[in-house]
Amino acid sequence: MGAHYQNSNISTHFLETFEVANIVSEEMQKLGYEWVFNNRIVKVNDSVYINTLCYSEKSNIGFLYETKWGMVPQQKNRYVESLYKEDTGNSYAEKIIPIDGKATFIILKELPKNLHILKAENYWYQTSTDQTIDDTLVSKDFIVELLRQDIRRIAPILVHNSKRR
Repeated sequence: MGAHYQNSNISTHFLETFEVANIVSEEMQKLGYEWVFNNRIVKVNDSVYINTLCYSEKSNIGFLYETKWGMVPQQKNRYVESLYKEDTGNSYAEKIIPIDGKATFIILKELPKNLHILKAENYWYQTSTDQTIDDTLVSKDFIVELLRQDIRRIAPILVHNSKRR
């Protein structure tokens, strides 16, 4: 909470999308997935394509990264499908910017079972210029390990669900 006070020497950071993609890719490969690619565009249906964070073309499973978060990250949000769904009732949305600048949106009421959303709100850490405080904060190393554990927990579930399709 101290990071939210004026003149605080505590900063809150979120893992960057490229960092998360690389970690997800690495963990998926460790789990035995093949043909794993970052930022793969996946066709959901005849009119909808979405950009995945990381996707196994051979297993047809992957991850999306939701970069929405609240002012203060909340533990309860680890257990919701997506924060966007909490706000709108839709599982996922992407903004498409054409060259003329007139944006359109891809909105999915429900995600296919072979895609899972990782929420940036779950992958935050803090730093401080005061080493005595810094040692008591949520570290980046802890958050990276949490992400790795989440992938190891979620990916086998996705394999099981995708086989039932």
